[in-house]
Amino acid sequence: MHSIGLSDRTLKELSEFPDLGLISLSCPPTPSVPFSRTIEVTNEGLVHLKNLPRLKVLSLDDTRISSAGLIHLRDVESLRFLSLRNNICDDYLEHLAALPNLKVLYLDHSYVTDTGLVKLAPLTGLKVLGLSHTRVSDSGLAIIKGFVNLRWLLLSETQITEDGLSNLSGLSELRWLDISNNFLTDKGLAYIKGLGKMIWINLSGNRISDAALDNLKGMKHLRWIWLRSTQITDQGLVILSEFRNLHGLDLRNCRRITDAGLRHLAKLKNLRWLYIDGTDITDAGLRHLKRCKNLRMVRLYDTRVSKKGIESLRKALPHCEVIAEPW
Repeated sequence: MHSIGLSDRTLKELSEFPDLGLISLSCPPTPSVPFSRTIEVTNEGLVHLKNLPRLKVLSLDDTRISSAGLIHLRDVESLRFLSLRNNICDDYLEHLAALPNLKVLYLDHSYVTDTGLVKLAPLTGLKVLGLSHTRVSDSGLAIIKGFVNLRWLLLSETQITEDGLSNLSGLSELRWLDISNNFLTDKGLAYIKGLGKMIWINLSGNRISDAALDNLKGMKHLRWIWLRSTQITDQGLVILSEFRNLHGLDLRNCRRITDAGLRHLAKLKNLRWLYIDGTDITDAGLRHLKRCKNLRMVRLYDTRVSKKGIESLRKALPHCEVIAEPW
């Protein structure tokens, strides 16, 4: 179902379909409107949601709905997915605690703080929680500690510290974790080394080095690791070569890796996507990648490779999309 613009009137009309399971009140980006927005939906319009006993998915991203509107969600106990990106502050969150079946909650890019998270403490059944680009800090992580069913947690560009990561050590069901751009160091990663079910982790933009990767060794199921703009070196690539289930690796702007280090990636027989933009890799490094026969995409913007090197790699890996500057 595509997002559509709605008014209170059309929302009232939709309430006449009691079997409706999904509503998005945001318009999709278009060439003329390159951002999401809602048309003429007010707090009063949400009162009609109570007539939809089977509503499970609701998106209110980029709307002007306030606490006066969200209070009507108390009557929609069937909700399992709720997205309030760019549209929420602490005062609104008390109404969400009354949604016993909520499993997925996105609050990214909002004025949410630790005070607001306290109000969400009853939602222990949450499996997905998005808090990227919010004001959540370590005190907020102490609340998240109680969400033991979480499988997906997004905390990019928040106010958390490495000590706060200790609160995540007991979230044994986590599969997907984004803690990028938080100035974390190697020390902090030790707190999450026991999360053995992890599949995807984003550590980009943190002050981590090769030592941090040692803490990931217990995550045998990892398929994606994002390390953009970190201090990883060739020794880190040695450690990464042990993750034999790895499908995707982001090393953009990792200026300390060299051509010689890329030879270790040849051990990753399942590697499909590799990002090495913004590095000093040359044609000599590309020769090692020719052994990665399952690669489907390699990005090489802002590197030192030549047109000849690119053509040689494409010939060796005909099923791989090699993306670089045009010559």
